[in-house]
Amino acid sequence: MAITVKQPFLPILALLICQLLVLIIQPLLLSGNSFTLLYGLVAGFLLTGVMLTSLQQTHRIFKWFIMLTVLLSGVLYYISPDVQLYKTTYIVAIIMLLVVGTVMQIGAILKSSRVDKTVLIICINCYITSAYAGAALSWLIETLIPGSFSISHPVAIHQLHDFVYFSFVTMATLGYGDVTPVNEFAKVAAIFISLFGQLYVAIFIAVVLGKYLQHQQQVSSAKEQN
Repeated sequence: MAITVKQPFLPILALLICQLLVLIIQPLLLSGNSFTLLYGLVAGFLLTGVMLTSLQQTHRIFKWFIMLTVLLSGVLYYISPDVQLYKTTYIVAIIMLLVVGTVMQIGAILKSSRVDKTVLIICINCYITSAYAGAALSWLIETLIPGSFSISHPVAIHQLHDFVYFSFVTMATLGYGDVTPVNEFAKVAAIFISLFGQLYVAIFIAVVLGKYLQHQQQVSSAKEQN
């Protein structure tokens, strides 16, 4: 069965646009004020809704469970941002959402019978989603163990976009050195983020290319038979 049946194009395109908008707008906001926190929550809820809409393979009850978990923990975090339990719960909910999104998108790519624009956008979405998951994991480690990361900028409080930047740079194995893991937990997280980034590029390019060539062979064979 073709992936276009199970994965509508518009929700997947909307997910890509939302992820890119969050990536672009976040650094433009002032850090540490209530508007920035509110924007982060709204962006998180928007990404949650769009992602769960695009992932139609997920069971309905599981979708609502993730949605309510992100919503409730996000509201509690916004009301009391200094309470570490609320912040930790919110980050864990975001990690759960991003991991589920990444796994479901990988499954959609592997189950696809041919390569079309929907599959290509899913591949891009999956890479961005996994980078966000790495950022959330790094943020969680820094929240639980302050000082796990050394960030060379004058702001004392590390912001989420610092870890988003760190995750993308680590997945690409660039390593500029302005954000560095300090303790063992942060180093292990960096290893897994970089490992996933390299394996994703190597394996899924091969998978997508193989599916594309296989589909082209089938089309050529059908034309020859006719």
